[in-house]
Amino acid sequence: MAVFRIGIIQFDDLSPAFSTTNTTGSGIPNQSFTVNGNASPITLFIDDDDSDFDDGFIDPPGNSTNNNNQLVAEPVTINGTEYGPAASGGTPEDQVELEFAFTTDDGQVFYVVRINGVNVGLTGPTLPQAGQSFTVDSASDGEDEPYANLACFVSGTPIDTPAGARAIEEIRPGDPVLTYDSGPMAVREVAQRTLSVAELLAHPHLRPIRFEAGMIGNARPLLVSPQHRVLLRGPRAELLFGEAEVLAAATSLVDGRQVTRAALTGPVTYHHLIFDAHQLVLSDGAVSESLDPNGAAAQDPAVTEFHALFGPIPRPDPGLVRPSLTRREARMLMRG
Repeated sequence: MAVFRIGIIQFDDLSPAFSTTNTTGSGIPNQSFTVNGNASPITLFIDDDDSDFDDGFIDPPGNSTNNNNQLVAEPVTINGTEYGPAASGGTPEDQVELEFAFTTDDGQVFYVVRINGVNVGLTGPTLPQAGQSFTVDSASDGEDEPYANLACFVSGTPIDTPAGARAIEEIRPGDPVLTYDSGPMAVREVAQRTLSVAELLAHPHLRPIRFEAGMIGNARPLLVSPQHRVLLRGPRAELLFGEAEVLAAATSLVDGRQVTRAALTGPVTYHHLIFDAHQLVLSDGAVSESLDPNGAAAQDPAVTEFHALFGPIPRPDPGLVRPSLTRREARMLMRG
């Protein structure tokens, strides 16, 4: 069994709320709904023996709604109800299903998530955003979808905080985040932007970079923007550059095997955390940068990328917290 991560918008954040008992999507075409203005995604971890999120009756090998092997892997509260492994107070097997799919009149596809026979929220290739309104065009039952296609540094990336890991899209200005050098620090600003498939095709240099599990200490695959810098450490870095820890842009580390340009499967949402000074944050065991608010230099590729995605940024304290390698230096380091 492997653990997969998806983001959902709970039904309590929809107006009007969806039916908790509808199993096929019948009756919902032409229904309209709005995402509440203060809604934020919830991260749901699912333990599964295959890489697809299925409707219960088509999930192999059991092919049974009451015996599927898609299980809640970590404690989570959705619509005020707690779910999770038995050791955390949940039932022995909190079962999860992709109950049915629906398409909106603007062409977006969402999936209804069901736990223990109750519909609890929506997921999809992208998540509905706070304040958005939708009208359902059509619905279909008996669906499955690869977990890799579901919204999940890029959205869903867990960031270490004093209260435990939180999905990056749940973090707000003022929230404390655990930094590598300085302990808990308050986030000053958060930037977010979703790029459509058309935008990613037109600007392929903005497609995310995927680090396979273990490549930079990450427990699970990690996706970041191309110019996002990650921390590399070890005796070889000290031998080559006189520094035990250095930073390198993700795109400089692409090797076609363990670090790749992610497949284009749908829209991508990028998030940036901004502190009063450049910081390193922790995500699933990997260490990577926050945005340098000073921008270090006008020609800094990370800043150029940020401007392309988000526009101007505020500029307090200068200085990167670690030396930043050029592409050539990064590749020299990785060849060792």
